[in-house]
Amino acid sequence: MPNSEITPEDREALLRNLRLCYWRTLNRLDETMAGIDLTARQFLFLKALEEDGPSNARKLCEVLFVTPADVTGLSSRLERKGYVRRVRSVEDRRRVILEITGPGRKALEQARRLRDRLVDSLISSMPFHDFRQMIDGLGTILRTLSAEPTGRSRGEPHVSAARAGSAAGAA
Repeated sequence: MPNSEITPEDREALLRNLRLCYWRTLNRLDETMAGIDLTARQFLFLKALEEDGPSNARKLCEVLFVTPADVTGLSSRLERKGYVRRVRSVEDRRRVILEITGPGRKALEQARRLRDRLVDSLISSMPFHDFRQMIDGLGTILRTLSAEPTGRSRGEPHVSAARAGSAAGAA
């Protein structure tokens, strides 16, 4: 679709729908995962550690688009649950590395199953063709955003390059 056909209302609708889908999905994930005592943000934190391996707080801030205070709070709560452990770096004892534990991996797997059921319920009434078009369209937007300089010092959101256009990396 040429940009000249896109109205200001279309632009507003796109941004509003993206924002509302993001926040409502996080809220629904929180509700869905309450039974396993995990929040959506804790799930994303564990997912990042599992996929990227042990990480320091700065890297997690970049990957998850959160503040250092967020990483401190999330890691403290997850450490109390036994899902994450802090380990001193061998190279630099001042540096702390966060890693997922065995119980953390089990909680993550449980959370993934709940997340998958939630996503299935959200898209159940959508024809597959529409679903694929949505994924492709969002992938195009993501690639465009990834290619353009943002002027921000943060890294990319937690979506691996291989999954940038797929639904798997979303939550």
